[in-house]
Amino acid sequence: MSDTLIATLGGIAAMLGWGSSDWLAARSSKRYGTFETNLAVQSPGLLIMALVLLFYHQTLPSWPVMSQIFLIGLMFTTAYLLMIKAFATGSVGIVAPLTNTFPLTTLILVIAFGNNVFSALQILAMLLIVVGVIFLAYQKNVNNIPLKVLHKETFLALASAVIWGTSFFISDNVIRETSWQVIMATINSTMVFFALLLIAWTARGKVIRSIKNVSKNKQGIASGVILTTGSITFYATAQKTGSVVIPAVIASSSPLLASMLSAIYDKEQLSVLKRIGALIVVSGIIILNIV
Repeated sequence: MSDTLIATLGGIAAMLGWGSSDWLAARSSKRYGTFETNLAVQSPGLLIMALVLLFYHQTLPSWPVMSQIFLIGLMFTTAYLLMIKAFATGSVGIVAPLTNTFPLTTLILVIAFGNNVFSALQILAMLLIVVGVIFLAYQKNVNNIPLKVLHKETFLALASAVIWGTSFFISDNVIRETSWQVIMATINSTMVFFALLLIAWTARGKVIRSIKNVSKNKQGIASGVILTTGSITFYATAQKTGSVVIPAVIASSSPLLASMLSAIYDKEQLSVLKRIGALIVVSGIIILNIV
């Protein structure tokens, strides 16, 4: 089995996990606060990775590598909070696709500063996938309201995408220096730590009540379990192939699933352009695996 095919399968598995997790997190954010939803989503990952580490004896990498992983965790937290905040007021059909344009940033940074060598056709195929995701993001402004007024969540989602794209570029460097188990466990620990800090800072005297709300947030917890499962597959296959780029680009098509779930259960429209976007994404994945 070629590295490209392994990376593709890992990206598809992550896409399924991240897409369904985004949909559940969006639903949760409309009932619970941003920070409560964040803690509910991040907490299961810490427990899952603690169990994983019981079965894998891993040595810690050097401090420079660990500091990069801590930075990734901080950036993931920031990007995820921006996404959840956007979900709280915005449509999944807009927010999820825009946040998943992050491979554009990753690709630009990898081409400019990375050590990976991709053929021109591979780069074009990956860009085609991103273009498909952008098509998924389109939603007609029927009332001609200015974009800044109509979609504050759009700007939050784009900021999230840039931060995520940069953090995946950093991940592409550390994936060669230590195991996926250490990377995942450190990122999860960092994100839960900051999630608890944010709860303590915002809830003040109501911390216990907020944590109880988190324990009742079944959709948020389910989102976290699915998110962690998809992320494990993502990092495991990325480490096997030596790069996060291809899995990240394919996983960015998670709006395919999020939009489908929203159309089925939340009655959000799946427009013609969104359907075209889905076809473009699938075409890009096929081309990526035959070049």
